[in-house]
Amino acid sequence: MFSEFTNPMPPYENFERVGRIIAQNTIVTTLVLSTGPCFVFDGHILRLLDHLCKNRSIRCLELREIGDSDGELVQSITCLEPFFEKNDELKCIVGRKLNMRQSNVISLLVTILSRRQFSVEEIQLIDCKIGDEEIQIVLSAFKKQPTIVPKKICLDSNRIGDEGCRTISEYLEDKRVEIELLSLSDNSRITLTGFQHIAKALAGRRRALRKLDVSRNNFGGNLLTPFVEAFSSDPDMIPDELDLTSSTSADTQSWRIFGKLLARRRFPMTAIRLGRNSISHIDLSAFVTAFNSRPRSTPKILDLLSNNINLRGDGDAMANLLAKPNCSLERLIMIRNDFLLDENSALRIIDSLERNDKLQEFWLDTHDHLSAYVFDCLYDLVCDTRSIEATIFHSNHTLFHFGEAASDFGDIHFNLELNRNPNKAIVAYVKVIRVHFAFDFDFDLFKIMKPSVLVGALAFLNRAFVAYESEKNARRDLNWRAENNSLTIHYLMVKSVPALLGFNLT
Repeated sequence: MFSEFTNPMPPYENFERVGRIIAQNTIVTTLVLSTGPCFVFDGHILRLLDHLCKNRSIRCLELREIGDSDGELVQSITCLEPFFEKNDELKCIVGRKLNMRQSNVISLLVTILSRRQFSVEEIQLIDCKIGDEEIQIVLSAFKKQPTIVPKKICLDSNRIGDEGCRTISEYLEDKRVEIELLSLSDNSRITLTGFQHIAKALAGRRRALRKLDVSRNNFGGNLLTPFVEAFSSDPDMIPDELDLTSSTSADTQSWRIFGKLLARRRFPMTAIRLGRNSISHIDLSAFVTAFNSRPRSTPKILDLLSNNINLRGDGDAMANLLAKPNCSLERLIMIRNDFLLDENSALRIIDSLERNDKLQEFWLDTHDHLSAYVFDCLYDLVCDTRSIEATIFHSNHTLFHFGEAASDFGDIHFNLELNRNPNKAIVAYVKVIRVHFAFDFDFDLFKIMKPSVLVGALAFLNRAFVAYESEKNARRDLNWRAENNSLTIHYLMVKSVPALLGFNLT
């Protein structure tokens, strides 16, 4: 059984047999028709589609690289018309590298969709040579036809300009439109004027977009200025996920104002991607400092990939933010930047994470130039060995990625991987057993316990032992298994103590 079917190449006589098998035995949710230059929609293809329609399970149809000659794409879409009408479960239509500028292609596709009695929730037309005129036809039809109410529209890598953005903004302002995702990545003809149309329309909606992607667009200026102007009255209308990768050049003051705008939100954004925007460490400091007063508004994912950030001797702003008890940041991506984390900055960041129970991933370039002392501090961060209490309550049980070099240190890597377990009680149990009981087992500790305390201690050991066994069974580390054998003997000996003393542990 499989969920995706991509059409085979000739001989086409096999298509009907394949279609019959799929219709009887397989639940196909995605159908990809990737044609190439030697493919035509003939009777064999139509019989294949007819069989696939019988199980009514196809939710996504993708047309990929159907011939570029005039009329060929029109013919192909016309052949697919019965498939569109029969399959009431079809919710997603994807077109990749299609020439939508051919005569009647857009009109034909919209006409076929409008005949359906069931809505299409997602439409992706990627690298389909769509310009302002084509987007006008598509969105006008969407507004007129109540059965076409896509929640996700992706128009990446096309030829949309400012006039097309004006059309999109008018579509977004329609109260009947319930769109959740809009992607306009890599449409290089859009300028700041076009983005301003989009931003104003989004700010005036009843409900915020879940995701807006305007990455890889050469807007030719400071994108943050129209963004702040549009959303300053209601920051909660800013899309929950925002991708501005490789799209803006802004000064330090603009980054500070942008950060203050995001900090005014009632709830943190899920993600903001600011990669490849020539952000300096001064810009970053201005941006993250804006969240100091409201750390709970910090985005959960902050992507700063491939900028000009240099934290050597200047990691205080980021460390101060991470040290805030309510900082919402869960993933911080800073790889491919203009820095190697120096000793002092690394220690400040490690110290800030001692009080942070949110950050899970800190992506950094390799930092194997750091001293062993830094990695000792990193180990103490994820597993505080001073006492059982310190291991449980002072260790960081959340962080599971801290640069690439940490994987070279076995104990650090082990504890970081252990932190991936969402059950933090098990994480704490395993660390306690591994650090405090795996080798030197002090029975004198149990001899001096009061009976009531002993019962509680053994109950804890029982839970920890079960967690340890579970982790052991999921691993193939020989050292782990050797430690566990020692633990098993110690545990069974201690567990016998309550019976000797007449206690009943349940």
